[in-house]
Amino acid sequence: MVPTVANRATDCANAYQLAVLRSEVTGQPVDSEDTPGDAETGITLPNGTALYFDRGWAVLTDPEGNEFRILLAEAERAALPPVSG
Repeated sequence: MVPTVANRATDCANAYQLAVLRSEVTGQPVDSEDTPGDAETGITLPNGTALYFDRGWAVLTDPEGNEFRILLAEAERAALPPVSG
């Protein structure tokens, strides 16, 4: 069995802006329902891999320095500063 990447999430301050940049690089459009100012947006590549751009993850490290991410609660995400277009 060969492993494949189905989704890739990127934590960012301006999801739409980063998605537009990646759209230009990959030649794939930003998902049609996404608009400037959205906290989350995405791009689907021809092979089916979805690229997600969002805020709302806390990046932590274990004692050896390995990173892991935890999704913040909805109330914590709502308290984040607004995303500028």
